Amino acid sequence: MCTVLLDPNLIFKVVNTVVLLPWFMLLFLPNAATTLRYVRSGVFSLVLSCVYLFCFVTAQTQARDPSAGFSTLVEDMARFKSDWGVLTGWVHYLAFDLLVGVGIVARFEKHGLTKLVYRTPALFFTLMLGPVGYLVSEVLVRLFGSAEAPEKAK
Repeated sequence: MCTVLLDPNLIFKVVNTVVLLPWFMLLFLPNAATTLRYVRSGVFSLVLSCVYLFCFVTAQTQARDPSAGFSTLVEDMARFKSDWGVLTGWVHYLAFDLLVGVGIVARFEKHGLTKLVYRTPALFFTLMLGPVGYLVSEVLVRLFGSAEAPEKAK
């Protein structure tokens, strides 16, 4: 059983599949009670953060490249030479991109952009390309958002 839990390929498949649920909830049911409780509150990102910590500790305790570090690009690349190192980085992206997606939905609501047509490109690109999704959301808010009118749905 413990060997299964320590399989980075399995963890990769599980987090990649499970993380789609909160993204669909943000996209299609942003104000549903379940979305508010588990996704928009940050609980789901907290769970991913725990997975991240597990992966990070595992990467540090397994055979690790002694040249790995944070000071240079070469040192940083050495941290990603193992499956656990890459998985740690990947889960980091999943957790933070989801938090950005939550922030985008909140910002859209603040500026009256409540329709699916606004959320779809911003959330899709945030899930797939992180910062590009944030950029798309900023462009949409600046082009179509109201100053601060949550009661006005565009």
